[in-house]
This record gives sequence, C-alpha cells and structure tokens, in this order.
Amino acid sequence: MKQSFAYAAAGVLGALVGAGGVHVLYAQGSPPAFLVAEVEVTDPATFKEYAQKYPATLAPFGAKAIAQGGKVEALEGAPPAGRVVIIQYPNLKAAEDWWNAPAYQELIPIRQKASKSRIFLVEGLAQ
Repeated sequence: MKQSFAYAAAGVLGALVGAGGVHVLYAQGSPPAFLVAEVEVTDPATFKEYAQKYPATLAPFGAKAIAQGGKVEALEGAPPAGRVVIIQYPNLKAAEDWWNAPAYQELIPIRQKASKSRIFLVEGLAQ
C-alpha cells in the first residue's frame, strides 16, 4: 500500500515538473480570476516580440487566454482604443503570482515600449 502511494505521489510530482520548473498547484475551491487588458499597439514590430513570448509565461500558473484581439462590439460607452485581452487564472493569487514572476516581469518593458495599456485583475464568481 505504501509503495503504491509512493508511486502515485512520484507520478504526480513528475507531471508537475516541466521544462520551465515546478508548476504550482492552486486551490480549486477559490473563485477564478481574470486579467482584462485594453492594449493599443503603437509599435507593431516590437509588440510582435512580446506577443510571441508572453503565452509561454501563462502555463506554470494554470492560466489561459480566452479572448485576444478578436472583434469587439461596444454596446454602451466608448469602444476600447485597441485590442482586448482576457486571461483566465485559477484564482487571484495565481494571477498575481504570474504578474510578479521574473519571466513575465522581463516582458513588461517590451509591452510598455510597444503599446499603451489599461490592465486590471477581476476576481470571478465562485463556482
């Protein structure tokens, strides 16, 4: 019995260790969180570098982009000045950890050089 548990624990640990290091487990009971960004690209060539690199920073935090620059229809008020990006995280802590991670912090100056942004986190509803 102990040996089966050890193999199962080793399998789970092995699944969590990837090329980018250990992936953090986030509590499933907390509500999801969403990063919402309005991004007006001012330097497309530089922004392309950011756009190619940032997706790889999401996986270790259980995050995924659910909207990214698609069609936007303003129903009330002024439309966004640029593209809209929405990223879903398991919870607010995961979103904050991603934002503060060295891999993403390296990309912020590139994004800021190439665009004007409004970015905020929204805690979702508990499921």
